[in-house]
Amino acid sequence: MNNLESYAKDDVKDRIRYLSPAALIILCDLVMYCEQKQYHLVISDAVTDVHEDMALNRISSTHREGRAFDISAKDLTREMQLEIKRVFASKYKHLAAVDGIGDANLIVIHDAGTGEHLHFQVHKRYALPLRTFNKFDDLNKLG
Repeated sequence: MNNLESYAKDDVKDRIRYLSPAALIILCDLVMYCEQKQYHLVISDAVTDVHEDMALNRISSTHREGRAFDISAKDLTREMQLEIKRVFASKYKHLAAVDGIGDANLIVIHDAGTGEHLHFQVHKRYALPLRTFNKFDDLNKLG
């Protein structure tokens, strides 16, 4: 298996390390699953800052809290997407975010303005401190 960064878009590579451990566990398992199935996997988003979320009109803070990552749907058929959703939603139900009516919701397949993707999100109990700094680069200076 290659390192996680090799599956990520260039502007996402350095952000993967800031995901919560629960999200990282799922991401590592997803990479191994997709390698075994020979699915082309592209990590299209991970941790973001408040300004990026505002620019995308995001309502949720899941990316800023390190508890969400996105996988591009561009190279995955609808059947592949639904298979991944079924397998991982079952396997990681205990880590999944909970929607407004109390149902576990690990994966949302949607286009929130950046292209169709699989949005993986873990429960808020796994949230890291909100990324409220002005630029993501400020965090990189901290190590």
